[in-house]
Amino acid sequence: MDIFAKEFRADMLGQVDGLLDAKNVAATKVEEEALKLRAEQAQLTKTKARLANEECPVSVCPYCFYMSQKTSALTATDPTPDGIDQLKCKTCHNEWQQPD
Repeated sequence: MDIFAKEFRADMLGQVDGLLDAKNVAATKVEEEALKLRAEQAQLTKTKARLANEECPVSVCPYCFYMSQKTSALTATDPTPDGIDQLKCKTCHNEWQQPD
């Protein structure tokens, strides 16, 4: 029985080592994902503060200003068939109607 117990013990040690390695890999992935989520939360907090507290300049793309914290200039494009002036952002390519 002693030999059987030693073989069982050695086999189980190997299995437990494998399980520990797998759990360490999984834990590392979870920690990396948590870091990414915290970075996204920090970015959203900045965006929320900017949306709540800052006015976007007229000549700047609102999307880039609020969401990316960039001051991307808007350029004029052809008016709509209704004659409404339009502006386009060179960074995000969003189109905006000229404010009155």
